[in-house]
Amino acid sequence: MALIIPVGQAVAETNYDFLSTSGAFGWLLQILPDAALASPRRDAFITLLILGLILAARVLSLALAYITNNYLANRNESYSLRV
Repeated sequence: MALIIPVGQAVAETNYDFLSTSGAFGWLLQILPDAALASPRRDAFITLLILGLILAARVLSLALAYITNNYLANRNESYSLRV
């Protein structure tokens, strides 16, 4: 939770200067293309990147839960049919 606080403050203030020295979030700048980093709208690109990563993580989490539930339901049904 302590890692999310600086990112939340950066989004609220639209100031991502801490990313270049951050050990935990420095990799975010490496994902963006050089053209986006040199752009005057750099902060907007970083905000969209963070929101996209949050959305992707949520979708993957829900997909994994769905797959797991289907697998367990099918396994339990096939087991009860054998018994």
